[in-house]
Amino acid sequence: MDKKSILDIGCGFADLYSYLMKKPYSIQYTGVDINPYALQIAKQRHPKIRLIKADILKAEIPKHDFVFCSGLFATRLGDNEKFIKAMISRMVGLANIGIAFNFLQKTPFESNLAEYEKTEIYSFCKKRFK
Repeated sequence: MDKKSILDIGCGFADLYSYLMKKPYSIQYTGVDINPYALQIAKQRHPKIRLIKADILKAEIPKHDFVFCSGLFATRLGDNEKFIKAMISRMVGLANIGIAFNFLQKTPFESNLAEYEKTEIYSFCKKRFK
């Protein structure tokens, strides 16, 4: 099986890498985050992995087979709808094979986390991407 490349956007402490290393996968991992402190901890935990401090929407990043983003979309920003759509588009542009991401769907109760209308995100993806 060929070694697949994985780009982990908003990698934080590189917990995805920790998880993947427990599986029988052969991967080439790259983590990207804007938080230098999180990257410092990730590097201490996994000295051999490639980590990049960058804003994924602005940085020149090479394409990878798979692009993952987990937890990043829960942070409240000025315009979360615009942000998630820009990020999904960027992820698709960086992926040779596929992407995976998660987000919180809208709930009827008050939350301090960013939530999205799942049908709107699905519709956006279905219209724009294969």
